[in-house]
Amino acid sequence: MVVSLIMISLFLDGYLSFFVPMYYNSLFMPLCTITSLVVCFPLTKKKYLIAFMIGSLYDLLYTNMLVLHGIIFIIIYYLLNKINIFTKKKILDNIIKLILVITLYRFILIVFSNILYFKKFNIYTLLNNIYSYYIFNIIYAFIMMIILKNMSQKDKYNK
Repeated sequence: MVVSLIMISLFLDGYLSFFVPMYYNSLFMPLCTITSLVVCFPLTKKKYLIAFMIGSLYDLLYTNMLVLHGIIFIIIYYLLNKINIFTKKKILDNIIKLILVITLYRFILIVFSNILYFKKFNIYTLLNNIYSYYIFNIIYAFIMMIILKNMSQKDKYNK
């Protein structure tokens, strides 16, 4: 069930990219796949395999790089694995993890863009529009947490 939620988020990224203008002054920038990885992290069993497969599928569908997001998603899961030692499964902890992961994700993409494409992005580029990623994805994380909570309550009643 968790993998299906991550897959829905993967396709939601593509669907929303048609409707959300992808420029720096946009108020909402979707990263549904990243958000679902953060919210569903404690519930997945084969974390690194799922992260690599979803990241590679993300690259196949939306970018020209074949395994870049697979590697980035593994790095994100490694970070989440280390952070989960110190946090609980509370909503605020998930939001803080999401903010850290989105910032790390954008930072890694800027570093790779500087190396691979020889474009000069700086830290201002990262900080200039990062709030738009936070707004949409925190709302999406709340929705996903509510869905997962309702699903777990239904499982308790069905047993």
